[in-house]
Amino acid sequence: MNRTQQILTGVLIVQIILAVVTLWPEPAKEPGVALLGGITADQITSFSVADNTGSVVTLERSGDTWVISGTDDFPANSETVTKVLEDLVLVKTGRTVATSPDSFARLQVADDDFLRRIWLKDDQGKEYTLYLGSTVGTSATHVRLSGSDETLLTDKVTTYDFGNSVRSWINPTYVEVPRAQMTKMTLQNSTGTYEFTNEGTSEEENWVMAGLNSGEVFNPNNMVSMLTRLTNLQMTVPLGKTEKPEYGMDEPSAIVTLDYTDDAGTAQQLVLTVGALDETDGTYYVHASTSEYYVKIQSYTMTDFVERSKEIFLKADAAK
Repeated sequence: MNRTQQILTGVLIVQIILAVVTLWPEPAKEPGVALLGGITADQITSFSVADNTGSVVTLERSGDTWVISGTDDFPANSETVTKVLEDLVLVKTGRTVATSPDSFARLQVADDDFLRRIWLKDDQGKEYTLYLGSTVGTSATHVRLSGSDETLLTDKVTTYDFGNSVRSWINPTYVEVPRAQMTKMTLQNSTGTYEFTNEGTSEEENWVMAGLNSGEVFNPNNMVSMLTRLTNLQMTVPLGKTEKPEYGMDEPSAIVTLDYTDDAGTAQQLVLTVGALDETDGTYYVHASTSEYYVKIQSYTMTDFVERSKEIFLKADAAK
């Protein structure tokens, strides 16, 4: 080994030692105290989760349940919320990783460089802000309380526990009708009005299309794929109970009327109104007659209802 190699090897060893000293957790402070000062999960009245792209979701306590803020109390999954908050308040001091602001960005717990920023408010009006950052292995996450120079490790929560979208905190199913219970569908869009009826049974479907001309033969494949979507139609985000002009419900892009039977065999009807396309996020405004809430749904889910024409439902080589 020549002199240059010896020097480079020495520099590398020093860098490794410095990295170990910087990132190695300090001995646990005994006995360790709750990072949030001892508040309990049931004292938290609201919280928000943000990522570093500007995405934010805020939840509020409403009685014994949790709701999505700004949506006319659209219900959140309260069991999910309660579990993550119970875990969060268990985070303690003691496993200190770093005490210098210079390390915040590297560990992704800086004020402007983080994986999750969690804001909390308790029933006394006190507010807390925590930053969740990168993980060490599979069981430890960097965490820092706003205003503190200490970055800690915790095994109580991870960034995956705190989703940064509304869908992470709700049941996203907006329409759910079993395929076997569907009996009729009418589709209205800019290309026309199309009616389909199941003349078979729930066990053996036989969908037919009304209004066919001589030589036209119905191809059910493209129609039944739309029925499949209505078995579990997923929203992107709930908007609230009040219709707004920008939703475009006065001049809808499509109206889907679905006749079906409920579990008791009673005839029911669902009217799904597809409003305007929001080009900023690629979603349609949608309202179902079975729900109080207006919602947004991804355009790729609704485009077929909006754009399909009669030719799509026919066998291409039928007329000869």
